[in-house]
Amino acid sequence: SWLSPVILKAGSAIETRNRYGDYFGAATDPQDASKVWVAGEYMPSTNSWGSYIGRTYIVAPTIEKVTMTLSYSVIGDTGYSPPVFSYIFNGQIQTATLSTTPTSYLVDKNTRWNVTDILGGSTASMRWATGNQTTGIASSSTTLRFVYYQQFRVIITYEINDDSSPIPPNFNYTKFATKISTLLPIDDWADKDSTWSILN
Repeated sequence: SWLSPVILKAGSAIETRNRYGDYFGAATDPQDASKVWVAGEYMPSTNSWGSYIGRTYIVAPTIEKVTMTLSYSVIGDTGYSPPVFSYIFNGQIQTATLSTTPTSYLVDKNTRWNVTDILGGSTASMRWATGNQTTGIASSSTTLRFVYYQQFRVIITYEINDDSSPIPPNFNYTKFATKISTLLPIDDWADKDSTWSILN
């Protein structure tokens, strides 16, 4: 939106003989883009014009910030790439590699952020993934710690060799440190070194 006009130099008289306004201009300072130099005519006395040069400033609007303090940990083996935090600062997209030590970032309030959900180095059968929320809106200052689990893909099917229709077997396993029980068949991910069982 436009700001209210400001008078840089007021004239003291009027022009009655010729046209007025041929010599006006504005240019950005070559050494400081926040400054704009303006030049123009003014009337110090009747029918006698002069030149006036003024300097103005371009002030960026204030963007409210919140502080997001982030870190991560991994349960499992090494071989992964650290997660990356993407966020908005002063209207620009920023990225930062997270550390296992809590680190604070200034983020534009009410903008979207996200963190890597599956770490680099993962494959089709093994991955490092987190069950934490990895995207959101920076509405207030917060502290988040992302826990990544090394997991293996589990694919289990079964077959019945007669004409009966029994209840499918129950498969018990652990995913993101949470016990899960579901009926077969299954195609999911289970935490490394966790126990599993199949119940008829």
